Amino acid sequence: MKGRNGKGTMPTLRLEPARIGIVINAGEPGAIVVDVAEPAARDSIELALGAMRLVDGTVTITRPRGGAAIDLATLARRHGPKKPPRKPLPRRRGAARARAVAA
Repeated sequence: MKGRNGKGTMPTLRLEPARIGIVINAGEPGAIVVDVAEPAARDSIELALGAMRLVDGTVTITRPRGGAAIDLATLARRHGPKKPPRKPLPRRRGAARARAVAA
């Protein structure tokens, strides 16, 4: 039977809470220590890879220190790469005329 283990039951994906500590720019004077927690993660490795992908700078993974923690979305907003403001798209010439003809 396809999709079953030796006992005959289907394997399931279990998402459990995971928590790690990270140090951003370790060894520098402005190092930041943050606990990152996700309520539904496969494991702590998934959480560590997500943190390394999101943070702008070097990341050192540590054990959680306890206390308040932030999720990956908040980590990206606070410590992610700073994007330059988006340039507005140029207006198409003749768009007003096309709308007037269509109406």
